[in-house]
Amino acid sequence: MTRNDPSHSTLPRSRARPAARSLAIGIALALCAGGASLATSTRSFADSSRQPAITEARADGGMLHILGLNLGGGQPKVTLGMLPLTVVSMTATQIDALVPVTVAPGSYLLTVTLGKGKSGGEDDGKYDEFWVTIGAAGPQGPAGTAGLQGATGPMGPQGIPGAAGLAGKDGADGAPGPSGPQGVPGPAGPSGTGGTLPSIDALAGLACNVVNSEGVCQGIAAVTFDPTTNGLGLICQPLASKPTLTLAYGGARAGQIVRITGIVGNLRISPGDSGTRTALTCPGEVVVITVTLGHDGPVPNPGDIGVNGGSCSSVVLTPDTSVACTITMNGDQRITAF
Repeated sequence: MTRNDPSHSTLPRSRARPAARSLAIGIALALCAGGASLATSTRSFADSSRQPAITEARADGGMLHILGLNLGGGQPKVTLGMLPLTVVSMTATQIDALVPVTVAPGSYLLTVTLGKGKSGGEDDGKYDEFWVTIGAAGPQGPAGTAGLQGATGPMGPQGIPGAAGLAGKDGADGAPGPSGPQGVPGPAGPSGTGGTLPSIDALAGLACNVVNSEGVCQGIAAVTFDPTTNGLGLICQPLASKPTLTLAYGGARAGQIVRITGIVGNLRISPGDSGTRTALTCPGEVVVITVTLGHDGPVPNPGDIGVNGGSCSSVVLTPDTSVACTITMNGDQRITAF
């Protein structure tokens, strides 16, 4: 305990000791015996350079060690509260005194007096006082309330950039993007020299390839004529060693117009017309012959015709109808329209 203990008033430096000083001795703390509390204090003395000054006092077991200045000027008198203590050693800076085991733990006013006393109750010695705790410190008090948060400190300096990390693995290929816009057409190329074709008949008999579901077979070019449009056409017919399709037609009556299209060409059969058409095919080739019955003139109902061959077995066509006949060329085949 220091000199500033609230239970102790600062005493004036005089030879007479105030009576109030001894009343503070009775203050004690509920402490456990066996420890010691250290306390320090400083004082200034103006009355004498030999005035004793206690700077520290600590109890160590049964010994009280008193440290200070000017402690060796005469036979010292040491009291702990109202209890005189036996001095066992002294120097100018330290006094050691015995503490009886009967002293209870607590805080006591320690007084060191140097000099001799008088019978009148006054003491002509010089003295100093000091609060000291005998016994262990008390239990720790409850934690105080948290203080206010301090102001944010200034930002620190920019750190040194770290080393570059390792390159990561290549990512997966992204999805294809949308097609770009159509580019600008390039310039037209120069005109070719080209040859001249005296007539389409010059192409007849040239080698060509016939393509069907069975593959490719070799054929020859043939010129066809469409009497409806008076147009010429060019077809590729298989060689004579291939299966032959024969079309037989005729028997159209007044008002009937029969049209036949397919590998045999494009035919328009009027009343009184009759004849046959042949076409070479590839083995296994599937051909389609379409027969259409129309009518012309004032005859309202020119009558029906019959179609027979391939998938068309005894089919009867009425005016303004048509039928598509499928024929598989596994050998020579025939189709009729009468």
